[in-house]
Amino acid sequence: MKEYPGVRYPALRKQAEESGAIIYFIDEASIRSDYYCGTTQSRRGVTPTVTKTGARSGLT
Repeated sequence: MKEYPGVRYPALRKQAEESGAIIYFIDEASIRSDYYCGTTQSRRGVTPTVTKTGARSGLT
């Protein structure tokens, strides 16, 4: 991986500039908003107030 920042990325960047392309960087994790959907936390004996709609969304 040491060659990537010094050799491979500059070559890809030059190729992208010449062809008018855009380089996007992503990781291997996706983001979901529904992992704890419908659950809340509060102190014992206090009913929590839920202000969210529960609608799901994601970014992958």
